[in-house]
Amino acid sequence: MALAAASAPSTQEEYTEVLAGFLQELRKKGAFGKEVDLRSLAHALIALYNGLEITLVSGLSVAEARRAWLEALKALFKPQHDSRPA
Repeated sequence: MALAAASAPSTQEEYTEVLAGFLQELRKKGAFGKEVDLRSLAHALIALYNGLEITLVSGLSVAEARRAWLEALKALFKPQHDSRPA
């Protein structure tokens, strides 16, 4: 049984690969530079999501969790020197 578990890809690894692929597409569109490690960023986003899920179980409202998720993504991915008017 342990052998089967060791040879099968983990769900975590599958999530990481899919998310890293998506992040690679964002990189191509200029969302961030080559200095960003996509696997590490994928792990961080998964951890953030998992943490928000835990806070939901602990009593955070869905609306507040949604706001927190969107603010985090905005902070991570919105260009810092956006010259466009707000």
